[in-house]
Amino acid sequence: MNVFKSSAASCCTAHLISMYRHFRSRPVILHYPKRFLHDSLCVASGCDINWTAVLTVISGHTSFVNSVSFSPEGTCIATGSNDCTVRLWDAEKGQPVGEPFLGHTASVTSVSFSRDGTCIVSGSYDKTVRLWDVATWPAIVEPLLGHTELVNSVAFSLNGTCIVSGSYDKTLRLWDAATQ
Repeated sequence: MNVFKSSAASCCTAHLISMYRHFRSRPVILHYPKRFLHDSLCVASGCDINWTAVLTVISGHTSFVNSVSFSPEGTCIATGSNDCTVRLWDAEKGQPVGEPFLGHTASVTSVSFSRDGTCIVSGSYDKTVRLWDVATWPAIVEPLLGHTELVNSVAFSLNGTCIVSGSYDKTLRLWDAATQ
């Protein structure tokens, strides 16, 4: 049985739902213990004794990995790191796919695949949002500028037409994903 505790203020519902989906075949308990009622959420999950938790370890960044995202088909993983790069990995083999995406000048804090898996959006402490073509590697557009503070979260809309970014400047910005 594993128990994870997190401050309610830092706990994101989407991450809890994602964790639930991952552990749905195993017993999962989400509860607020009385002693932590006002500031903490605990997640407890059982584990199949024959389940190997770590399938592989992927290395290649030269600094902390801040964000990870599976491609929609599950064959690739995008990562963003403090080494200012976005990298693409083969999910089965754990090997890099091509060269790192270069362009950010500060830590990459968030990465996300488009629903069709052809693009990756990244956000960075350099206050920019970048859109990358998975097949050809270069950035699709110039950096998307507008945030006045660090960008810490990015995502595509379900229909793939918009990108949303969140920043330390206390704003969300909606971007046209087709801007070229």
